[in-house]
Amino acid sequence: MLSSEDFYMIKQMRKQGARPLSTLQLRWVALSILSDGILNTLIHRPEKHATK
Repeated sequence: MLSSEDFYMIKQMRKQGARPLSTLQLRWVALSILSDGILNTLIHRPEKHATK
């Protein structure tokens, strides 16, 4: 769910003629997936080195 702050920000961006909400959501989803993947590799990497 979007918070009221997010909704306000999106309304302001729409007023300024920004891209549609769907691309904005996709970008945030992609960013969160990327950051999760990076965090997972950083967390699991030392364990793999320790077992060798």
